[in-house]
Amino acid sequence: MISSSGRPTDLMYSKHRIKVMDKQCIGKKMSRFKLNREGDKKQKRIDRITMDQKREE
Repeated sequence: MISSSGRPTDLMYSKHRIKVMDKQCIGKKMSRFKLNREGDKKQKRIDRITMDQKREE
């Protein structure tokens, strides 16, 4: 990664690495968000089922 002057590629490399890190962080956050939403859906479904059961009793 070292060019003749040494620095420019290092700067490019660090910028690229920061971008990659950001993408990974965003990806983790998004997947967690999606998981949470899926969990909410499941929870709502469970709630509805339990409500139906209580109504039948």
